[in-house]
Amino acid sequence: MDSVIYVSDGMAIMVTSEYCTRVDRTTEKPLSDPKLWKAGRDSVFNHPLFSRNHSLDSIKKVLKEQYHFMKPAEKVVFVGYDNKKKKYKTKTKKSAIIPVASGFEGNNQSPFGPQFVTIIAAIIIFSFLIAGGAWLWFQRRAKRMLAA
Repeated sequence: MDSVIYVSDGMAIMVTSEYCTRVDRTTEKPLSDPKLWKAGRDSVFNHPLFSRNHSLDSIKKVLKEQYHFMKPAEKVVFVGYDNKKKKYKTKTKKSAIIPVASGFEGNNQSPFGPQFVTIIAAIIIFSFLIAGGAWLWFQRRAKRMLAA
């Protein structure tokens, strides 16, 4: 066996350049079935050894003790396997409520800085100007309607 490529929890791909034979453990002679699998790529589904439940060291140990490949288990390339346990980040559910004034933790500054106050004041003044203009326009229109 040349390499094992991890694809998913239930699938791995084995790449071999030699075929594997079944050997009697007591006599070390090949059994009647000459080939378990042939050279090339082979998809392995739900194989108990090539799942992520085992560390790379234990997979190599089992390959060395229970499988009889021509290539030693130490020289087999494993893609997607490692001895380190991966830490997966858990996503926290974000709140749908948007905080209006945040940033109070750890500092004593107000979240309403000078730019924020200036923008809010400009919006309020602009709104009053539009409302006042609309009120004057409707007043003049009402006077014209009454005069006509």
